[in-house]
Order: sequence, then structure tokens, then C-alpha cells
Amino acid sequence: MERTRRRRPIRRDAEADVLLDRLVAPAGLRAVFQPIVRIADGEIVGYEALCRSVKHERAQPSEWFVLASQLGRRVELERACLRAVAKHGAPPGDAPLFVNVSPALLAHPESVQLRDKLPHRLVLELTEREEIDDVAALRASCEPWLRTGARLAIDDAGAGYSSLKQVVELLPEFVKIDRSLIVGIHEDRHRQALVAALAGFASEIGANLIVEGVES
Repeated sequence: MERTRRRRPIRRDAEADVLLDRLVAPAGLRAVFQPIVRIADGEIVGYEALCRSVKHERAQPSEWFVLASQLGRRVELERACLRAVAKHGAPPGDAPLFVNVSPALLAHPESVQLRDKLPHRLVLELTEREEIDDVAALRASCEPWLRTGARLAIDDAGAGYSSLKQVVELLPEFVKIDRSLIVGIHEDRHRQALVAALAGFASEIGANLIVEGVES
């Protein structure tokens, strides 16, 4: 009697590699754009670029980047996202375009080549959720992008690792407050105080303040 061969389960990292292979393929990602609105008059003053899977993968974009980091493919995935964004050209009215980037992407020698394919009014969003070990080195990695007119933003302010001292050293033109501090803020005096302090801080360093999670 022939013995039935047991099927070996697929390893999680193998599944993740297959997923990432699909995402970084030439047509694996599509870009979508979220408007940034000035509260005073409702005018759209910029757009944030986000990427979605063409094949509607079950894994969420936040999961992609966790898997990519675990497998050493974070820069590869980020470069694929920027290529998808670049296909759309400049936003309406030549408004600033915000893109999420990591220190590893900025430091990668080949990544700056993507700069020529992206809109000239580019804003690089560095998340505060990612720990920055060497602010001076990060600033040096930003310089080739900044020389071509890109600007800096700190994303997720108030919800991550970076100290305000690090934010000052990076000299961002934009500070984005994390949505966790904004949703329901009208019912929480402690968050109101913290956001007021962050607003004052942004004003002192000459940065524009952007808040996430404004629903009403």
C-alpha cells in the first residue's frame, strides 16, 4: 500500500514573500490620494499619496510594511509605492504631494533616482512611530531630496518614539498630529491640552500643523 505523503504547511515568511512579490510587480499597486483641507476656508492645500493593492489583497497596507520590514524588503516595497504614485504626475493645481518614506529609503543610494519621476512639490513624511537612532545621519540622507525642492514633514506626532528635540533637529515644515489624539478630542480636556501644546510647538519652529482624524 502506497503511503500518502503529508503536505508540508507553507511557512509564514514564504507566504509573505509571495504577497510582496505581487505588490512590487510592475502593476501590483495603485495610488490613491487623500486631500488635505485648510479648516479656515475649506480649500484643498495638498494631497497625501497612499497605495492600495490592485488585486485587493486581504492583508492591509499597514501589514505589508510590517512583513516587508521583517523580511528585509521594506525599501523595495516603498520604492514600488513611489513608482505607483509617480504614474499620476502632479496633483490638481500643482498642490504639494505628501508621501510616506522611511529613513532606510532615504539612505538607499538608488532611491534618490526616483525623485526625478515625482512631482516637484514633494513633501517627505517621516513617521514618529519609527525610532530614529541618528538624526544627523537622517538629515544627511534627506539632503539630496531637499536640494531638489522636497520638504519635510513629521507624521504621527505625539504617538511615536521621537522626542521634540529630534523634531527640531530635522526642521520639518509640517507637523502632522496623530489621529489618536484628535478623534473625540471635544470630550477630552487632556488631549485638548496636549494638542494645544503641539500647536504652540509647531508655531515656534515655524512649521505648519496638520491634524488627522477630523470628522466634524
